[in-house]
Amino acid sequence: MENNKTHTVDELRLLYSISPAKLRKHLKLNEKIYTDDDGISQLEGMLRNCKVIYELKTHDIPGRKVYEITIGEKQAI
Repeated sequence: MENNKTHTVDELRLLYSISPAKLRKHLKLNEKIYTDDDGISQLEGMLRNCKVIYELKTHDIPGRKVYEITIGEKQAI
């Protein structure tokens, strides 16, 4: 059985502020990140800068959108 970890946006912001390479190393295949409208643009920017491939799904909840990001393979740097 897979044990996929879920990350918080605050955790990833901290790692990215230390070093984008640290964030890149921290994320593993199929791990998930959940965020809302407030954090999605910054999170996508961090992942693009780290050349991490991800899949984005949007879940509509009354009055709010929740974004589910699933980590894919990392691109070669």
